[in-house]
Amino acid sequence: MHGDIRESVAEFYTALTQRLLGGTINLDHINVPCDIVHERIDASIEVKAAGTPESPFIFTEQLENHLDATEAFPNPETCLYALYRYRNTIGVREGRRNGHARPVTSVRRLAKRATSDTKLEDFLASETMTLFIVDARILRVMSLQDGGTVNRLRWNKPADIVAGGVTALRNLAANIEPCLATMNEGIRDYAEELMLDPALFASIETECRLTFRKRPIAFPATIIAEKTMLERLKTESRSLKRFLPKGH
Repeated sequence: MHGDIRESVAEFYTALTQRLLGGTINLDHINVPCDIVHERIDASIEVKAAGTPESPFIFTEQLENHLDATEAFPNPETCLYALYRYRNTIGVREGRRNGHARPVTSVRRLAKRATSDTKLEDFLASETMTLFIVDARILRVMSLQDGGTVNRLRWNKPADIVAGGVTALRNLAANIEPCLATMNEGIRDYAEELMLDPALFASIETECRLTFRKRPIAFPATIIAEKTMLERLKTESRSLKRFLPKGH
C-alpha cells in the first residue's frame, strides 16, 4: 500500500465518478477547487466518500469556496457533489464477562483488508453502498437550517460540517419540492438571496451496474439537481446515462 489510505480511497472514487459522468480530473486545486471539471454539462464536481457509520464530510468553508468559484468566469456555473458511502464497520461481540455479553464494538474493515492497492480496490468495489449527486446550492441551504451543521476537527482545527446524512438526503429526494420550500422558510429572514425555486429541481433514483478497473461494481444512485442538469446528464454523462430512467 503506497501513501495515505485516505488518498487512495479518494482517488478510487474520483476516477469512478469520472467514469460515470465524464469530464477531466483536476490536478490544479489551487486555481480550480473541485475534483472534476465537466465542460459539456457546465459543472464542476467535488467527490467525497466515507465508510460507515460516518457520512461524507462536507466542510462548509470548502463548500462556500466551491460555490464562489461558480461565479468566476470561465469556471463552470454549477457545482455538484458526488457523495459515496461504503460499508466499513461490523459489530463484534467479544465473548462474555462475569456471565454477561461484552458490548458490541465496531471494527474498521478497510484498514484490516486493504493491505495493498489491489485489495483496497477489491474492497471498495464490493462494499460501495450508495451514491448521492447533489447540487451544492442545496447543501448550502441545508447547512443554514437549525441543526444544519455539526462541528468536527479538520487538520486539528474546528470545522463546521453539513449535517446532511443519508436519511436527510433520501427524504429530500422523495419530497424535493416541499422540503426545499420548508428550507427556504428557514432562511427567509436572513439569507433570502440564497433561497432556491423548488419548481426548478427534481430527483432521479437509479441503479448503477458496471465494470470498473476490471471489477464488477453495483450501487444505487440518487441525483438531486436542477431539471436542466438532469436532462444534460441523460445525454452528456459518460456512463451514467445508460442507467437513467427513460422518459423521466
